[in-house]
Amino acid sequence: MASPAPLSPSLPVLNSVSSASTTLTVSIGNSASYTVDAGASAQTLVISNASASGDPHMVGFQGQRYDYIGKAGQVVNMLSDDLLQVNTRLDLQKIGVNSFLPGPVMMEMAFMTRHHTVIVSSGGFKKEETGFVSVDGVIVPAGPALFFADDGLTVSFTVLSVNSRNLGLTGNDHIVGQALVRLEGKYEFTVFLVENGKDSLHHSKWLTNFPRRFLDFNAALLDFDRRPHGVLGQTAAPLPKDRSVESWTIEGKDEDYVLQDGLTGTQFAFNKFH
Repeated sequence: MASPAPLSPSLPVLNSVSSASTTLTVSIGNSASYTVDAGASAQTLVISNASASGDPHMVGFQGQRYDYIGKAGQVVNMLSDDLLQVNTRLDLQKIGVNSFLPGPVMMEMAFMTRHHTVIVSSGGFKKEETGFVSVDGVIVPAGPALFFADDGLTVSFTVLSVNSRNLGLTGNDHIVGQALVRLEGKYEFTVFLVENGKDSLHHSKWLTNFPRRFLDFNAALLDFDRRPHGVLGQTAAPLPKDRSVESWTIEGKDEDYVLQDGLTGTQFAFNKFH
């Protein structure tokens, strides 16, 4: 089946911004849980890190475990808030000229704030089409974090070459990069760029004809009064007292979360970002 072309990485490189820049240390993996009083009509919130991995398997902010099975080429909303929109493009991993692995994975993510757009790309089907991070169409180089004071936005990119298990992640994948997207006092996302298909001992040697690239991410809710929506965002809402984490299901239908206007779009049933 045909697959959309990845976003082109042929962009200028962002070396500096006019706002003050800062370096941020990020802890990887699940953080300690935080307990929040949600009122008499709902259960007490126990908030921990959320995540999405693979095709994609979701863990919500309150420990909900579920899958979102989309279709190749779809753009799906992960989190929608009046301050932040997080969308992801799903696609299949290529294993032959006209053949793909079943189960769409996350290939690209877009983070939109009031004044900026961050793109994280896993790369393309060609070996030379490596992943990248950009802000407002400009490539972010690996190195110190960039801070955009108008939105309280921090963005950084780190080159890695490590097994996912060494980072406390699930699976047995080769992680080649890590992107940080942090909205000060509100949300923090750590996106992992996965690149499988190379010899585990000699990473310059390819064992497959096509790289198997995709994204995984962890998410932290820093403001427990936020009530986002989206496939992942809605898991931060207090649960009714008669409903358990185990019985939790997403609101509406899967297709309600499909964006009608692309990777940086807002047109879906539960949009909160304007």
